Amino acid sequence: MEENETTIVPMHPSNPDGLWGISWGQIVAILAGWLALLALGSLFVSNPFWDETGSLAKINYAHTMYLHGLLVGLAGITSLVAAQIFGLRSRRIRLWIIGATVFATLLGGFVGIFDRSPHDQVWVYLHVLSFFALDSIFIALFWGFFVDWRERSGFYRSLSFWVAWMAVVSLELAALMGHAAGWILDFKDWPPFVGGWATLMGEKISDLEANLVTSHSHEMVVALLALLVAVIAARFGYEGLKGGVQVLSRIGMWLVAAGTALMTLIYVVGGITNLEPPQLFAFGPGGVNGIAGDDLVTGVGVMIGGFLVLLALYLGRRGITAENRWLAAVLGAMGWLWLLLVSTMIIAGYAIELNETFFGAGAKAPGAISDAVFTFAHQDFAFFLLPALVLVLLVSSMWLNDRVAKWLSLGLSAAAAVTFVGVMIYMFIDPAVTYGVGYIITGLGVAAIFFLIWYWILHTWRLSQRT
Repeated sequence: MEENETTIVPMHPSNPDGLWGISWGQIVAILAGWLALLALGSLFVSNPFWDETGSLAKINYAHTMYLHGLLVGLAGITSLVAAQIFGLRSRRIRLWIIGATVFATLLGGFVGIFDRSPHDQVWVYLHVLSFFALDSIFIALFWGFFVDWRERSGFYRSLSFWVAWMAVVSLELAALMGHAAGWILDFKDWPPFVGGWATLMGEKISDLEANLVTSHSHEMVVALLALLVAVIAARFGYEGLKGGVQVLSRIGMWLVAAGTALMTLIYVVGGITNLEPPQLFAFGPGGVNGIAGDDLVTGVGVMIGGFLVLLALYLGRRGITAENRWLAAVLGAMGWLWLLLVSTMIIAGYAIELNETFFGAGAKAPGAISDAVFTFAHQDFAFFLLPALVLVLLVSSMWLNDRVAKWLSLGLSAAAAVTFVGVMIYMFIDPAVTYGVGYIITGLGVAAIFFLIWYWILHTWRLSQRT
């Protein structure tokens, strides 16, 4: 074995915990199938080509709550996979995470269909119940990491372990800000100290709510990315890397760690006060062009740092044993998907921020429509779809056989690339053409992704029935 190689041992399907007589693979297949149906339904609820009329468009409560069902499920399944890959010492904690993930995913998605107004109290409270279930997942995962650290077991010495632990803390803090925003939405300035805090910060109660919502949504997504990077690192032999790829992986993981810690501080402070991160590299009339401080931290820290980790793992892939070469295809596909995420968020996103005089944030700027389309591109494509596909491949590395996982990796890589091309065309070339070339190409890519996901779900279900 050469200096930069590491050995990756595949996980046998019978290793992960089951629940209620249902195998782990079947549970994941059921939850993934449910989320896939919700994602398909979202095309009729929040189709970006119909909705993104302006970057400052008012938030649609019904659409937001529907998409919450998808994000709750994504966060729950990621936590479930984390508990298995890190091999948490406490089986009770692992089983709790499975049960809470099933509950939160199924209930949150179902309620999201009907939670269309903050005044529909029954649906609102049922939705909150699913959010509390997600809280319990994060708290259980946090406690599981604590138990392993206390007992000096598992991955407790690995930086990936500490990054995952930090990401879970960030996720729960983001969730708490979401709860606070929901409380204000329902009860305004009751009890009085809520309004008193807003006054102390020199803002209206509506401003405090808006700040909490913004910080909650941004922190939740980026912390989930950080957790995903840490889990992939643990799965694919991060600690065993040697030589140059070890240095590269450590640089990437320290970037993720620093980015997670700093962005958590930025968003928590920004959520509960009226402080905002500074505009960096500002230039142009009134300094309108520039990169927001939080975007620089999350982009360079978590996103680029995460890509460096995946790149290092792929470069060290020769340690994969001969009979498990297919894992290299899975790892390469995850790296490719992460590169598309970086390209969307960093290259395209920073380009827009550095040219705000053209793209602007309102309807009068020449490129305002492109800026509006980017609100779809960075949320639905970069922050929802691509991480979900990475998670699918990560689960595949634990469960599927070589032929299926290899072709799934190639198929998802190609379909995501087609979608990315369509999004870029729609964003920068024909944003005003609702059903133009960009729309068609993006639609074809998404359709291919849906086909491949259902193929994966059905194959995972069949395979899990034989174990």
